[in-house]
Amino acid sequence: MSTNVRDGRGPAESEARPREKRVRRRLSVGITVPGQGLIAGWTSNLALHGLSLGANRVFPPGTALKAVIQLPDSERATVEGVVTWSRKGIVGGMSAMGIKFSGESPQYLAFLKRFHPEVFRKG
Repeated sequence: MSTNVRDGRGPAESEARPREKRVRRRLSVGITVPGQGLIAGWTSNLALHGLSLGANRVFPPGTALKAVIQLPDSERATVEGVVTWSRKGIVGGMSAMGIKFSGESPQYLAFLKRFHPEVFRKG
């Protein structure tokens, strides 16, 4: 059974807000939270200012973290962000969380421009 941990907004408010364009892409991610060690995960979708990822362990909304994303061609992008939502055990016992970036990563932006330029388009 899944347990939802939300960011305090009700379903109607969450569904009504505009969302950035997202692309489905699975990339390996190493997640670090101070005092928690390294946690392995993978992306499920990418957006200009954040991403969703799956992992064996998730953190509550408001948790600051650093993620190192393994990009194609052995490149890496380091992003810092804050957990906006997390869900425990949603698929086969695996958990997921949404991350909103608190800064920019030139490597991540270059990757999106090269492989997924649609995330930059309006509408």
